[in-house]
Amino acid sequence: MRSTLSRAPVRSSARSDLLERQFKRYCPHHQGAVRALASRHSRIADLALSFPTLLFALAAPRHGFDPAWPIARTIAGARLAEVAAAADVPMWLRRLPPEALVRPIGRLPDSKPFRLQIANHLPPRKLAPIWLGAVADAAELADDAFAIWIAREMVRDMRSVKLKRLRLVGLWAWFSGQPGTFAGSLMRKCWTPDIQFEAALAAADDWHDTILLYLNLGREPITDLWLRPAHVCGYDFRPLVSVSEIADEALAMSNCVRRYGEDMAHNRSRLWSVRKDGQRVATLDVALCAGGRLVRRRSPARGGPTQRRSKFQGTVRGLVGRASMVEPA
Repeated sequence: MRSTLSRAPVRSSARSDLLERQFKRYCPHHQGAVRALASRHSRIADLALSFPTLLFALAAPRHGFDPAWPIARTIAGARLAEVAAAADVPMWLRRLPPEALVRPIGRLPDSKPFRLQIANHLPPRKLAPIWLGAVADAAELADDAFAIWIAREMVRDMRSVKLKRLRLVGLWAWFSGQPGTFAGSLMRKCWTPDIQFEAALAAADDWHDTILLYLNLGREPITDLWLRPAHVCGYDFRPLVSVSEIADEALAMSNCVRRYGEDMAHNRSRLWSVRKDGQRVATLDVALCAGGRLVRRRSPARGGPTQRRSKFQGTVRGLVGRASMVEPA
């Protein structure tokens, strides 16, 4: 028959070693606070093993949150779910490792559909800190569906996700669900859960360009054209005087003329569409230099080999030089 008198110290030592290894996995910046809280009671220390995120939330509470009550309930032996609810820490965070915790945890979605979906997109350990921060930001920027989406996209292909642009994409996603607003009405492509991040960013940038154009030009057309419209050698030179005309030109010619709104608003530039037989063939930016001389800059024509575009642009330069449009209106 074996004695059991020495087992308790062995078990205590093993538990201490296990807790120490777990404490070392927390962010160095917050590790002191975690250790200090864990030293107050063994039940609090046990959270490092049973629910690392909950221990962190109590040791490094978010702004405005007092963890005293959840801590007291932990010491009293309350159920884990009860303590988590008191601390407003979703139970789905229980599966995250200590390495994920680098900043105080804000409010996160915790609906039943969210819990079921987020479980399919949990990150690997190295990605966990960035992932958790992005999910929290996404939930604040838009809604639960957007938070699930960014969680999925980061796990699917982190290299394609540009987190510095998340605020713009989140704003675009939120307004995608607000078609009755002016900003929502300006979208050519709305956010959907199946879109990938690169496509979402392109659509958000497109929407942002149109908004900036409206902010610069307003809803009224430009009346001071500087120059006269003209028809020369089969080519029509037409002024672009409104946001809708400029946006249509940018879409048809695959160029960036919507970003010229500030120059147009400050009378540094005017845009013209060059057409032949009713088809758009080029966009001209007529700009004023410091001396007041008219300078003709051409935005890239859409498609075609480089040599063909260069030859065409040379033709346009000759036409502009002969056109009556170069005389002030």
